[in-house]
Amino acid sequence: MAEPELTLATFEPLLNQKFTLSVEGVDDSAEAELVEAKKTEIVGDPESVPREPFSLLFKLPPERTLGQYTYKVENPALGSVSLFLVPWKGDEEGWWMVATFN
Repeated sequence: MAEPELTLATFEPLLNQKFTLSVEGVDDSAEAELVEAKKTEIVGDPESVPREPFSLLFKLPPERTLGQYTYKVENPALGSVSLFLVPWKGDEEGWWMVATFN
């Protein structure tokens, strides 16, 4: 089954909800909260952009770190999608992972 077209409107209703992040074939997962979904700037010719660019920011607990990877991201309202997540920063509050859609 093909993954749905992902847009900012897909994720805005899911703000502050929990997601499960996992890697296929690995018996481990992490829980993250979607803390931000926002428009990003169009770089280049706006006519050549297939969708409005946006980014997502997920927060993990401070004791949980993940590397840059394509994760299976699951949420009851969304279902399951694959997202390339990149670690952004970490501190005593938690670790943040970013997904960017251009």
